[in-house]
Amino acid sequence: MKKIKVAYIYILVLLFLSLKMYQSTPLEPIFTVVQSVFLVCTLAFVIVYYVHLFVNRSVAQNCVAYFAVLMFIIPVISAFSTKINFGQPLLLGLLSERNWFVISAALSIYYLLITKRIKFYELENIFVFIAVASLIIYCSFYFFVEPWANDDGVGFGKITESRGVRFHFVEFFIKFGLIYFFIKLFTFKKFSYLCLTLLFLSYIVFLNGGRTYLIVSLLVMACYFIFNAGLNRFIFYALVSSTVLAFSMSLFLLLMPDLLLSKVSFFAEMFNTVFSGKEGSDMSSNARIWTANTVIDYFTANPYAMLFGAGNVSNQFNDGWSTYFSYFYPSDIGWLGGFFQYGLFGIIFLWAYPTFMVLKLLHKTMKIDNDFINAIRYMLVFVLLTPQQSVPFFQIFTLLLPLFILFAFVENNEKENHVVCTTKS
Repeated sequence: MKKIKVAYIYILVLLFLSLKMYQSTPLEPIFTVVQSVFLVCTLAFVIVYYVHLFVNRSVAQNCVAYFAVLMFIIPVISAFSTKINFGQPLLLGLLSERNWFVISAALSIYYLLITKRIKFYELENIFVFIAVASLIIYCSFYFFVEPWANDDGVGFGKITESRGVRFHFVEFFIKFGLIYFFIKLFTFKKFSYLCLTLLFLSYIVFLNGGRTYLIVSLLVMACYFIFNAGLNRFIFYALVSSTVLAFSMSLFLLLMPDLLLSKVSFFAEMFNTVFSGKEGSDMSSNARIWTANTVIDYFTANPYAMLFGAGNVSNQFNDGWSTYFSYFYPSDIGWLGGFFQYGLFGIIFLWAYPTFMVLKLLHKTMKIDNDFINAIRYMLVFVLLTPQQSVPFFQIFTLLLPLFILFAFVENNEKENHVVCTTKS
């Protein structure tokens, strides 16, 4: 029991720090230091672990070892790129890319699973607990906490014209909760699972308000339903849902017309900006267009930078990107921002090959009858369907966490099957 409790606590701390669940809160300055210390510890563990494998002539799983190598290569290449393109000192360049060391945290979860120091059902319990707790805590903030910020816009939450109150919470487990309880609803058809699914979906629609977030969430749910129930049943339930949605929208139009019209306008503005490529009234979309044009202009003037990218300028060096490009956040433009920072090298080794890994693993685990593992699979589908494709470049842990859980599940199953076959023979 003591080992299980220690493992539970370790996983909770690891997920809290690795996902930066403290980000954009008053706790950020304190936990940023704590996270740095934690990453050094997990990094030391990974080094010791791989030295142990080398000494004992063991072979680490190739896909997992691939990311362990990238964890050291990416910061070095990025540091040299920034030195060449902007003159930033190498040490600052390395420090600005320290977030890549979060890969070591994903590796430690993989290690705990393959050595069975923690079981998959225990990890499932942890994930469900964090998902439900996140929903309760986040809703509480939206309902009971007043956003505040100083003159520079730094603070906790904000109020926007298009989306109202917004808190910048890490929502990995909101996505997981929606997918997990939707799969549970599909499997057991219990009213409790329907309520939980609707609660998570309502949070995304009414509180988070993210357009891409909502669209991709619905696509993921549709994909699961189609692959597990068939297209005909999906069409039937889609028609029923559309009827219910139309009725609900009519009620909203009567009771809360301003809220409904603002939501419709919000989505219409997004599609208008995406398909026209021109700036509109939505500041978020305009900022992305501005950033994309900045990247295109930079590569036009510096085509050699397309090979390894421009690197990552630290905020400690000449006030960061703002010195060179005014308002500029590469993560806002996803795939293109990743191309800007890491070049063709990044596109191939951070996006293309990992995407191939994910597709191959999803196919390999297609017939697994386990709701938790299927929820993990569809967390990866969520990453694949997100149009910005920013996760492999700017949120690597949210890709590797489900990916390494699947790797560990497959590896454990193969070991158990090998033992069974050996025993029978």
